[in-house]
Amino acid sequence: MKAYMDAGALAIKELIAEWRIKKKIKVGMMGILQLHGRAGNQNPHLHFVVSEGGIDKNNQWQKVNYFSTKQLRKKWQYHVIRALRKAIKGTVYEVEWYKKLGTMFALYPTGFDCDCMPEEGPVERLVIYLCKYVSSPPISIRRIEGYDGQNVTYRYKDHRRGEVKETITAVEFIGRMIQHLPPKGFRMVRYYGIYARPVRAKIHALVATVLKNLVDCARKVAQYFAGKKGKSADECQKRLDEKFGKGDVCCPECGEKMTLIRIWSKARGIVYDKGRDGAGEGKKPSVVKDNVIVNLAEQLAFAF
Repeated sequence: MKAYMDAGALAIKELIAEWRIKKKIKVGMMGILQLHGRAGNQNPHLHFVVSEGGIDKNNQWQKVNYFSTKQLRKKWQYHVIRALRKAIKGTVYEVEWYKKLGTMFALYPTGFDCDCMPEEGPVERLVIYLCKYVSSPPISIRRIEGYDGQNVTYRYKDHRRGEVKETITAVEFIGRMIQHLPPKGFRMVRYYGIYARPVRAKIHALVATVLKNLVDCARKVAQYFAGKKGKSADECQKRLDEKFGKGDVCCPECGEKMTLIRIWSKARGIVYDKGRDGAGEGKKPSVVKDNVIVNLAEQLAFAF
């Protein structure tokens, strides 16, 4: 399985390297291994979260938004078959599987399945969604509909047939679940490229330096245009702040800056709480307005 994961990372690295050969861009990748399908059956597959940029040979940050699914399918096929052939060499599986792996090129002439898509919104949501498979069983308890002492009935969603109900013996059900337990110490989540542990700290410092240089360049540009107007950059910034504001929430009475203490949503409950009034998860926070406590369906609570 490690060879399986490493092959996927190598295919992505090679695809990006060939996109800009001279720049030699190194991206960051987080690989998550999922061993089962929705029915609890064996269906090993990989999920990769790939950075939309990387470090080139000159230690400069380069934007990367190119992914050819067609090319990646073939590269993924080549590297995984090659890696598995190497992994079985000298084992009891070599005789049976060496030729079988070779026939995969003819059976799948367009390569193995790959889907590439940009992530919309915070990437943390995607990471949490994928990592739950690492710590969760193939079938959740709420999908088990019945047990009569010998047989188990559970449901799952199939891509082609929709919702499916299946009844199997308890022994077979337990077998389906425990076959996906990885060996002790096996890492189901791995990091590659600039996300790899040995280089992560160095790259983080490098990216911080790059961002600092970008900020310095922006400051110099601001000073240049301010100088053309006969003013300093601070004077121009002050004028913009007076015209558009700094984005701070201020009291309409005295004009003092207010501090955010709580964000509450009807759908999600308390999103942010600074610990004021001992409010707990799911409670509707209140706002004092003209000495009257007001409850709102969705609100931001501010205070001095």
